[in-house]
Parts: sequence; C-alpha cells; structure tokens
Amino acid sequence: MLQLIKEGTERSVTFRALVDDINHSDGIVYVERGICAFGRLNGCVLPFIAATQVNRYIRILVTSDMHRVSHDQVLALIAHELQHAREVIEHANVIDVATMEEMYRRIGTPLTGHRSGYETSEARAAGDTVMGELLATYASR
Repeated sequence: MLQLIKEGTERSVTFRALVDDINHSDGIVYVERGICAFGRLNGCVLPFIAATQVNRYIRILVTSDMHRVSHDQVLALIAHELQHAREVIEHANVIDVATMEEMYRRIGTPLTGHRSGYETSEARAAGDTVMGELLATYASR
C-alpha cells in the first residue's frame, strides 16, 4: 500500500495534495487492503474514528481484487477515499462515528442500494481528476 501511495504522489498533483493536506493535519490515516460492505464497494472509509487529545485516527480499506479494478483505478480509488478522510479532518468536531455520520448527512448523499454510507461530489471529483492525471502521465511518455 505504501508503494501505491508513493506512486500516486509521484504521478498526480491532486493525489500529492491530498496526502500533503493529511500529513499537515491532526489526522492519522491508515490505508489498507480489505473488503468493504460485503464486497459491494471497492473502497471505503470505515465507520470508525478514534480521537485522542492530539490526533484523530481514520481507516481506509481498498479492494485487493485486481480483477475488479485496474492498477490506475486503484490509485484513483485511494485518492477518492483520501478525499473522504480529508473531509473528516477538515471538520474538527468529527471525533466519533455519530459526528462523522452527522457530517456526511450534511455534506453527502446516501449511497443508493446500501443500508448505510454516503458519497460526496468532492470525493468523486478527486478520483476523476486523479484518473485523468494518471492517464496523462502515459500520454506524456
């Protein structure tokens, strides 16, 4: 996962900005391979946040099934989920699941066909922008 994040920061300005914003915040974000929503989603910010006096801890899962998504799609997916983490970090009052849920009710839209979860236009835009930047790195070669 660290190699993917390193590659994303090298190939995409937007990906690098997301990582930089998180690195300069009180958030500690763990990105790991896993299965979200019983395999129906390729990535997610887990409905879990731990807050201490100094930091807030957030976990992101991304699919490990490369048959479902390409390498660049995984990088764009990580960026999408990093944007969600940045949304949490930007709201200092989000310190637990209840305040995270309340924030996403305000700024997001419920996921269609799922019992829980939200999407934001900013996360979609981040993933799309990163995918465009990744594709441009191939065109410039």
